[in-house]
Amino acid sequence: MCNAFQWIQYGAINNIFMHFYGVSAFAIDWLSMCYMVTYIPLLLPVAWLLEKFGLRTIALTGSALNSLGAWVKLGSLQPHLFPVTMLGQVICSVAQVFILGMPSRIASVWFGANEVSTACSIAVFGNQGKENIKFFASRSGHGPERWACLGIAIGFLVPPVLVPNIKDQDKLAYHISIMFYIIAGVATLLFILVIIVFKEKPKHPPSRAQSLSYALASTDASYLSSIIRFFKNLNFVLLVITYGLNAGAFYALSTLLTRMVISHYPGEEVNAGRIGLTIVLAGMLGAVISGIWLDRTKTYKETTLVVYIMTLVGMVVYTSTLNLGHLWVVFITAGAMGFFMTGYLPLGFEFAVELTYPESEGMSSGLLNVSAQVFGIIFTISQGQIIDNYGTTPGNIFLCVFLTLGAVLTAFIKADLRRQDANKETPETSGMLSAWDSGLPPRFQTHGQKALSGWRGAMSRFLNVLRIWLMMTSIIAAGGSLQSFRDHTFLYEKLYTSKPDLVNGLQARTFGLWTMLSSVVRCLCAIDIHNKTLYYVTLWTFFIVVGHVLFELFVFGTMAPTINVMAPFMVASISILGMLVGLQHLEAEPGSRQKKRN
Repeated sequence: MCNAFQWIQYGAINNIFMHFYGVSAFAIDWLSMCYMVTYIPLLLPVAWLLEKFGLRTIALTGSALNSLGAWVKLGSLQPHLFPVTMLGQVICSVAQVFILGMPSRIASVWFGANEVSTACSIAVFGNQGKENIKFFASRSGHGPERWACLGIAIGFLVPPVLVPNIKDQDKLAYHISIMFYIIAGVATLLFILVIIVFKEKPKHPPSRAQSLSYALASTDASYLSSIIRFFKNLNFVLLVITYGLNAGAFYALSTLLTRMVISHYPGEEVNAGRIGLTIVLAGMLGAVISGIWLDRTKTYKETTLVVYIMTLVGMVVYTSTLNLGHLWVVFITAGAMGFFMTGYLPLGFEFAVELTYPESEGMSSGLLNVSAQVFGIIFTISQGQIIDNYGTTPGNIFLCVFLTLGAVLTAFIKADLRRQDANKETPETSGMLSAWDSGLPPRFQTHGQKALSGWRGAMSRFLNVLRIWLMMTSIIAAGGSLQSFRDHTFLYEKLYTSKPDLVNGLQARTFGLWTMLSSVVRCLCAIDIHNKTLYYVTLWTFFIVVGHVLFELFVFGTMAPTINVMAPFMVASISILGMLVGLQHLEAEPGSRQKKRN
């Protein structure tokens, strides 16, 4: 509970540290953002060190730097020593570079084919909390590493309890020193445990893919050529972008959570920390469940897309309920959002390894994290400025827009599961892997076929659900059309609120005609969903809605980001994602039907 705690401890009580050091909120935000800035230039050197010297050396270096940074902060217990606490935080940020790319590598090296996703989900969750303890815990595959996931959660919960919001500088310095001493002691203990317990790798490869990876490894391989191959992989590049958008949103929310909560609920610093704890604990559950699901089904692309969509939905619900004045509602909606948003992180790591096998797991996860740091910096600065100038709701809508983009891009990633293919026996590898294969269960070779058959059945059911959804959107559109014909004031009171003088009866009736046309098209598609031409036309009606809202919001300025505007925007966005998912099954279905006829 060291590096994660140090990453979030300032943001959890940012108003208290602002008072103690006499600095701005933006300066306190940089104590978190320095983790993101440091990671970007150090990724490639550390990834090379991981390949050159192995897991144990990287784990020892990260733990040592983490402990050193914790002790440096103890020299910053005076209001004028903010630069010293920044130095300690920078040292800790260097430590997390050594830690952040290791979950997928540890999972691949230590766990078998049917355990690797679960192991990575547990490790990644702790890793996103920037934990060290997982390194020595992961060697056994049992209980201790699960507790490592709680570091970031404790970082949300403990600082408001240890450091009360008081005005006396001396008493405040005393309380801060207690927190700093505790974390320095824990960091030192973890460093000692890593020295004693952590091992490089097991005696025998745990999976067929890992055996093949060892066999294909070459000490003469060009490091630069490996990086070039990563960026030639279009599916991986799309995943890098979408992962960065999701993780960057998570980083921004974590950094700015206390500011958002206390702006609506003044004096609730402790409950703000508890909300952060709720987000992380729910995310821990989501991460473990997603890992188990992947091990059982191998549906990487589909699971990733569904979780991404639910992350977007959770973010919209959280945004809508933050200002209702009921803190218990915020706990529930924030937990639901965290379940999917944080649960997505291990999916991204495992999907990346599948898409890039047999390339270095450390490099693939490292590139994902670079994307996360870049977007994290952009989102944290941008959302912070939006919150300061316009409030929390526009700031969260800003994140919703980019999560929508990420979900759309995820739909275009092809599920090229190279590691799963390597885990299946082939004539070329059967001799090479015969020693490992002697204990392979007979059901292994048919597992992928069963999963594929189950997925096809699920997709067929999904199309039936999509029919119902399209019919519902058709009915809603028809209602909006009738409302536009009945009373044109509906438009400028609910939608075009920024420039109501532009709305008149003619414009309202034109709007109603378009909406009615969309309603008819969606109804027909729901009736005959296998008609590809009709399917594509219906899909474009939703794209037009999204484009119209974005242009009116940001170009023409006739709309404001109210719930009446964002509701149709989110319905259209979710419809686009659902229809893109259904399109894959629709494209394959005619071929399968033709085979049955023959």
